[in-house]
Amino acid sequence: MLRILLLAAIGLALMVGAGIAATRLFQRDPVPGPRDAVEAWMGAIKAGDTPTRQGLTCVARSEEIDEDEIGDEQASSATWSITAEEATGDSASVTADVTYTVEGFLQHDTWTFDVIREAGAWKFCGVRLALTDPDTPRTALVDWMSAVVANDAPTVRSLTCSARIGGITAEEIATAQAQGLTYEITEVSKVDDSTAQVAFTVQVQRNGGPVSFDERWRFVYEPAEPPTAGHAWKACGPAVT
Repeated sequence: MLRILLLAAIGLALMVGAGIAATRLFQRDPVPGPRDAVEAWMGAIKAGDTPTRQGLTCVARSEEIDEDEIGDEQASSATWSITAEEATGDSASVTADVTYTVEGFLQHDTWTFDVIREAGAWKFCGVRLALTDPDTPRTALVDWMSAVVANDAPTVRSLTCSARIGGITAEEIATAQAQGLTYEITEVSKVDDSTAQVAFTVQVQRNGGPVSFDERWRFVYEPAEPPTAGHAWKACGPAVT
């Protein structure tokens, strides 16, 4: 009888042990996927943790700083929410809605991350930003001036605030273009979330010689409804003279 009880006890112990082992097996943390790789990489970028970032980056890109893709201000201010993940073999793309600032001005963008699997681990290997340029008063002025120099009246009007658009004429734009207008931005200051000022120096050719003068224009945030890919910041200063 003792022998039977002993064998039963051993059998029960083996069953319990097997059950615990099976439970641990099925409760094991899942293998990190492309989404996890992007979350970890963005966390390292935001924290300025270069060693971790490099460890999460594919070999082809591990020595790059990615300054052309994500600047310091963008990285430190970024918040994100992953919206899609698509994997095929050892390659994947992960899409995220990202909010960040450029020169203190809020940006909303869609970033698509390229992720590959190296040595069994998913690694960041590039990012594509939907915005080719940030939408800020500075970039709005650059595009506004470029349109003036190109004598492109429709684009000038599209970059002008609704309160001033009636003051922009094709003749004035053509005159500024003919005067060889050049400019240099000297200051961008944020008034509030929907208003800013941009100071710049303008130079034109008048009476056979260069004439320089300083300007300070107001820019207002007027997003289109529905939203479009164009600038929401609009020039709201004086018309071209």
